[in-house]
Amino acid sequence: IFTIYLPEVTDGRMVKPVEKKKVEMVGGTERILLIEDEISIGEIGSDLLKDLGYSIEVAYNGREAIQKLTTARQPFDLIILDMNMPRMGGRVTFERIKELFPTVKVLVCSGYSTAMIEDGKFTQSIDGFIQKPFEIDEFAQKVRKVLDSVPVSSMS
Repeated sequence: IFTIYLPEVTDGRMVKPVEKKKVEMVGGTERILLIEDEISIGEIGSDLLKDLGYSIEVAYNGREAIQKLTTARQPFDLIILDMNMPRMGGRVTFERIKELFPTVKVLVCSGYSTAMIEDGKFTQSIDGFIQKPFEIDEFAQKVRKVLDSVPVSSMS
């Protein structure tokens, strides 16, 4: 399945798209673990989050993420988890993280919509979801929103 976006045409003329309102990107100083199997995306995400003031570590697979979480001297405030990873997939990684650290906040990233990754109560057990591709300001806002929210684990 794929989506094709075409420009809007009225009376044979293309309608100029409405300019998106510039939104100030809000950062912070929290510790974030970014789990992303694609090295270039991990590096870009890490650089962006560092530029916003966050302290970042990157893991390139689920096993490396679990190792970083269990050996960290300070706890992570947020985990950003790519769902589509080889070997130890996103779902298995998420379940293992929640077994070990039930109160840690998890923001899930996926090229699929939440409807496509929905399995029972999975989307109810994550703290946030953002669908790839996303705008940089949208990503920054979602990270801040999840960090400022009450963890899903404490609401049950």
